[in-house]
Amino acid sequence: MKEKKFYHYPKIETNTVFRIKKWTENEVFFITEKGLMLYDSKTDSILNQDKALEKISKDLSFTKDISSFSYKPITALMVDNQRNLWVGTKSALYLVEQTKAFKNLQLINTADNKPLGGDVSSIVTDKEGNVWVGYFDAVIDVFDKTGSTRIKRYTCYSETNKINNYPGIGSIQALHEAKDGKIWIGSFIGGLYQYDPSTTLFTYIPLDQRDVNHLGKHDVRGISSDSHGNIWVALHGGGLSCYNPNTKEITRYRADYANWQTSLQENWLISV
Repeated sequence: MKEKKFYHYPKIETNTVFRIKKWTENEVFFITEKGLMLYDSKTDSILNQDKALEKISKDLSFTKDISSFSYKPITALMVDNQRNLWVGTKSALYLVEQTKAFKNLQLINTADNKPLGGDVSSIVTDKEGNVWVGYFDAVIDVFDKTGSTRIKRYTCYSETNKINNYPGIGSIQALHEAKDGKIWIGSFIGGLYQYDPSTTLFTYIPLDQRDVNHLGKHDVRGISSDSHGNIWVALHGGGLSCYNPNTKEITRYRADYANWQTSLQENWLISV
């Protein structure tokens, strides 16, 4: 970055934004406490969840009506490689396919016969087309691309399936797939993890070894990556961190309350 400046965009209906997701060159989705919103930078306008769903349906050329989600605050959204729509809410996980009826994945009979639950925090797809779903109750499910089979469940409460070095507390707050195919996982208190599909191993990434007991350094709420492969991490209480996976270097950005116009406005971040 040539200039280390932060720009503040116009307020939307709520100041609580959980996720930020690019949709088109000029459009960005916000997952907020009031559900889904779509921001258009060209017109500097915001669409509420009803209108945003209409835009999604049109862009994906859906022939079916997806307005039934309008009364359910959406907590996660993802379009897979087949241009099918995965939708997470506080009560369920849905798959909206191009040619089939809505599929409530909460009702799937899984091999271990455990319910999938709701309260979905994040959804991403990996290089193989598998879909990773994070839940606020400290669980990660991995589905095949059809959504008909759950391949794997990771939970910190199971000794056989728990994530390596996971401290056993907190919820899954964020999932992100980087360009190299690795999956990045952010959890409450547990911090930041990297999953490498070539080894099937999880690696804990310490964001601040000098202050390992500081809650703000371990409450990861959002993860993103840039064109250089850097991983950007939103910390609730710890500001913004940029992690370089090659050099292991971490650059931290904190609120400068004396110069808030060009810095982070606060350190309690929930998305990036």
